[in-house]
Amino acid sequence: MYNAYSMPQSVYRHCQTRIIVAWAQGGQLEYSYPPSTGLKLTSYTQLLLEVHFESFISPDHPVGLRLRFFPLQQPPPYEIGVLTLGTLAKSPLFLPPNLDSIRFPTYCFNDCLRSFLGYHRTMNVFSILVHAHRRAIRIVLEDENRHQIIDRNPFEFHRQKTVFFTQPYLRINSTNELSLLCYYSTKNDTHQGIYGGHDSNDEMCQAFLYYYPKIESFPLCLSVPIYKNKHLLNNDQNWTVKQSLAMKFELESNVDHLGMCGDNIYLNHSNQSLLQTKFYRRTPENIRQYSHLFIPLPLSFVTLLFSLILISILYGYLIIKRNLHSFVRDCSLY
Repeated sequence: MYNAYSMPQSVYRHCQTRIIVAWAQGGQLEYSYPPSTGLKLTSYTQLLLEVHFESFISPDHPVGLRLRFFPLQQPPPYEIGVLTLGTLAKSPLFLPPNLDSIRFPTYCFNDCLRSFLGYHRTMNVFSILVHAHRRAIRIVLEDENRHQIIDRNPFEFHRQKTVFFTQPYLRINSTNELSLLCYYSTKNDTHQGIYGGHDSNDEMCQAFLYYYPKIESFPLCLSVPIYKNKHLLNNDQNWTVKQSLAMKFELESNVDHLGMCGDNIYLNHSNQSLLQTKFYRRTPENIRQYSHLFIPLPLSFVTLLFSLILISILYGYLIIKRNLHSFVRDCSLY
């Protein structure tokens, strides 16, 4: 049993993206596949059980998993695949404090689906699990036409149930593009922002799509936001409500994303990976301006600016007073 820091990379690297089943708090304990489908396991298959503990539970707490296998005389026609959407667990996700709501978008870009599905392949999605942590209040999965596939509203951390579809199943092909939108509330966090991470006190934004037939080397379709002022996304400052609102506007209006598509397993002990990365720039939609703008300025600059304003007001008053006195004197001559 390893913890997150002692696990050999040779073990974790070859298992972390090839998810066969995902479960979250409040989810179903039994799972079944559609007819004529199955999960392929061979004599050299290795399984890794990854558990994310609550912060108050010791990482050495014993865990276990019971699997029941039903061998078939003949393999089923279709093999099951799992596609992970969203962003990396250790990503630039950052949520400023003191906010009733903040939106975090992620994308499975059309280029990625077109690259792996071509023009003739279709993914039949029969179940989906959307996942986040305690501060999530809503999760929406939608297609390129903004048609909502799933809308968990409200999202409840302790009731993360997998959604099962009935036939005809959801079909995804090379013409589609998927957006996973996670909404959070940090109104109970008054002093520190929230980072992305595995701990339930951190946050995540992911969805697991179970589908058939399986597409080889295609477990990931993620995106990572690229923020211009990434150096400000930390808790080295005293967050105020104005700062949080200003940062919320900047984060939600971000248009730059790095698409991550494919598989991160290295080939032949080299550094070459099947994971494709590509830079995208989105068009911001429905960006709402705030009623105020917060600009952090040095105290000396503010003092100088205030002094100049006072001097200008006093100078204007003296000019008006002198002109008015001259006008009264001229009138008295008549």
